[in-house]
Amino acid sequence: MPSKNETEMTLGSTQKSDQYHSDDMEKKPVQFCSQEEKPVSKNVYTQVSEGACSFLSEIMQMKIELVMFMYMFANMMTMVSLTSLIMDKVCLVHLQQSQEVCSNLKDHNITKTEVSKLTSNYSVGQSLIMMLPSCIIACFIGSWSDKYSRKVPLIIALIGTIINALGSTILAAVFYTRVEFLYIPSAFVGLSGGMITVMTVLYSYASDTTTFGKRTTKYAFMEFAFGMAMPLGQLAGGWLYQWFGYIPVFLVSTCCHVFSLVFVIFVLQETKGLDNKDSWKVKLGNLWSFEPVLESIRAAIKPRPNKGRLQILLLILAMSLAVLSYASTGSINFIYCHHMYDWGNTTFSTVSSIFSVIGTVAVIISVPIFKRFNIRDPILGIVGSCSLIIKNVALGLALKPHFYFLANLLGLFSGLATLAGRSRISKVTSKDDIGKVFSFATTAESILPILSTAVASQVFNATLDFFPGLIYLGLGGLLIVPLSIYIWVSRLPIIDHEETQKEDEGNIRNDPKSAPSSTIQDENTLELKSKV
Repeated sequence: MPSKNETEMTLGSTQKSDQYHSDDMEKKPVQFCSQEEKPVSKNVYTQVSEGACSFLSEIMQMKIELVMFMYMFANMMTMVSLTSLIMDKVCLVHLQQSQEVCSNLKDHNITKTEVSKLTSNYSVGQSLIMMLPSCIIACFIGSWSDKYSRKVPLIIALIGTIINALGSTILAAVFYTRVEFLYIPSAFVGLSGGMITVMTVLYSYASDTTTFGKRTTKYAFMEFAFGMAMPLGQLAGGWLYQWFGYIPVFLVSTCCHVFSLVFVIFVLQETKGLDNKDSWKVKLGNLWSFEPVLESIRAAIKPRPNKGRLQILLLILAMSLAVLSYASTGSINFIYCHHMYDWGNTTFSTVSSIFSVIGTVAVIISVPIFKRFNIRDPILGIVGSCSLIIKNVALGLALKPHFYFLANLLGLFSGLATLAGRSRISKVTSKDDIGKVFSFATTAESILPILSTAVASQVFNATLDFFPGLIYLGLGGLLIVPLSIYIWVSRLPIIDHEETQKEDEGNIRNDPKSAPSSTIQDENTLELKSKV
């Protein structure tokens, strides 16, 4: 047996050893480098590398936003220049005025008014050619893309847009031709689906690749891409025209659309129809079937818990009126500023771009702040609707340029009106129906502005001599409707609609006979919960 001294010596050495180990462990966190090696640079490089990889990973996830940005950038680049081109052709070719008169319309009021009216009519005609066929095609595309492919409709729409851009380039080069020739390339946009198809597919694609909780943020990024593309495209188009003329504007726009087409073909991944074995003959036959149209309508109007059907229909109306307020005046905004303030292509493009950038930044900053304080989608819709109303009323009364600037500042949050509607609809609708519902919604959003564009143009022409801003006041009054809708939706309870629908679908599969009564019971239960 060990002696007492030996035992004490052993215990003492053990305690010293433990003390050394504990001391070492305490010193390690604060001993950033030793004399022998310096791992600091290695840690810095690791952190930078990990941060760069994380950043690149986030960028790689923004494929939809890039396509939307490039598409809208290219479209907006030619928008003002196209109106300016129509105005020049009307003055020089249709009215057969001299170059001196057409370059100084502010000194020839009678000719200026006549040019403005004819330009407005021709711009509306071109918009109808591009939008009316697109509306019809969009009725079929949404349901078809849910079953077969998201990429194919997108590719076809981009090809039609490229043909239009090339045709516009040729007609800008062959300058002394009538405006009606511009309708020929525009028809390819309408027959290929145009912007309506692109928007329908991209928003459906976002729903395919995004979880329920992240959808509002995803749509906010898409609105950011959409919002940034518009001013930057306008700005680029205005200054390209100022420096080089019409032809480079349309050529650069064509190149942007070609880039989008290549990106969609080779980078964007397919999310639908991967396991579908139907032949292309069957797929094309199903495209023109009226069943998809009926499916889109059924998906939008079928009963859903918590007044989901009424929510969807009213939100579609709210978004349509919000889109109507700026889409119906899209063809006359430049004409209005040219008539009121004698602004040219570059001035109007620059001013519009500045306020669009400010508005987009305001929206993208405000959405995370609202979400941080748990402010729901309907409240965002209320803010956006109020901003739109104030903006349109101020535009109608803007007799001087500084009032025009103020009106645009007051409309900084107008983008929230449509963002809130899309986000809320995506949460009320199941994933199986999202493409059909967005197809129905996008078609409705397009039909109303198309009809109102013709009306807005005629009202503008009729009041051009005594009150050019009357159309903006009328639109401001009309926007009270979406404001009222968002106020009503904000009073409904917060419910995870997607999870509720999954439970309902499971109940229907287990007991098909009791499905209708089960749905009614669930609605009654939810309404009772909301009252409690």
